[in-house]
Amino acid sequence: MEDALETISEGKNSWQHYLTTWNQNYFVPALSKAKSVFINTSSTAKSNSLSERKYETSKTRCPDCKNFLAKISSSKVKKKYFLKCVIGCENIVLFRSDFNKIWEAPKTKTSPDENAPKP
Repeated sequence: MEDALETISEGKNSWQHYLTTWNQNYFVPALSKAKSVFINTSSTAKSNSLSERKYETSKTRCPDCKNFLAKISSSKVKKKYFLKCVIGCENIVLFRSDFNKIWEAPKTKTSPDENAPKP
């Protein structure tokens, strides 16, 4: 390493080339191994945490499978939680509507042309 730094200081080698190729024989395999270990451990930890997670049950039932919905904590909604089906159909999510005073599925945004009256 000292020889390489001396050639850079003497102007015989560029520091950019040195930094991009420095210790490549060590770091490329080490980073590949770390990436594979991280992916394997994070995917198993995620699947374990989802199956072991306990939720508070709400009094509201899922509109599809009729199981009670779970309360999922969230700091981004006014009610501090939203409802989600975690037993039967995993794609059901309901948010509290202050206007209608009921739990509703999120609405999709429509384009302005769809709301315009037709001639």
